[in-house]
Amino acid sequence: MKTVSASDAKSHFGELLDTAIAEPVAVKRGKREVAVVLSWAQYERLKALEEAEINRQSRAAENGPFLSAEESREVFDRLMREVKPAPSDSSS
Repeated sequence: MKTVSASDAKSHFGELLDTAIAEPVAVKRGKREVAVVLSWAQYERLKALEEAEINRQSRAAENGPFLSAEESREVFDRLMREVKPAPSDSSS
């Protein structure tokens, strides 16, 4: 992620917007980041993820400590993608 100072962001706002279309841009004031400028598409994606998480949490509250069948399948599939087979020991 590119980082610019607040004064550079102000002086080169058009360039900041052009860059933000391709990737988020952090804006610093002094030594700390105070904002991020991102494209509208990236913002919409984040909002959709947030809404999906809120919905998932609502469903979880309704189901108690149990996952729905769909959530169980998603977790299982994700774990199966992450599990790497143990190396075979061909010296035995």
